Amino acid sequence: MIRLLARAALVAASAIVFAPSVGGTVNQNPGSNIQRDTGAGTDQGTTAATGDAADFGTVISAIQASGDTAQKVRNLGDVSNLRVVRVSDIANTDSVQALENALRQNREAVEELRSAVKENAALSRRLQQEDVQADEVVTATETGGQFVVYVR
Repeated sequence: MIRLLARAALVAASAIVFAPSVGGTVNQNPGSNIQRDTGAGTDQGTTAATGDAADFGTVISAIQASGDTAQKVRNLGDVSNLRVVRVSDIANTDSVQALENALRQNREAVEELRSAVKENAALSRRLQQEDVQADEVVTATETGGQFVVYVR
């Protein structure tokens, strides 16, 4: 029963979309296609569906699918269109607990994903260019040809 209630709370928390008051991306390394979500330019009603900002429900769902994502990361060859999103930029106090619960419940899958990131030399190099280590990776998604890595 407690487990069922915990899952219900996680699902409810992950269903809420959190968009920063301002959203957008900045290429922190002008010579690369790596983008970081900064939150500049998005209004309160904007969701990840617009492509401007990541939403927290996407992060929770992606964490739950990290085992499948790990295999995709191992086979990923083209890392030219990479976006890095810090979960702290899209989280608020309520969503932090949902994040911690999802990471705890999917610990093995997240560790498998982190191992896959370390094994993919091209991806590891691109992340290191942005001062991101594999152990900081929370999850990843691929949408419309863009590979998005969510980090702490």
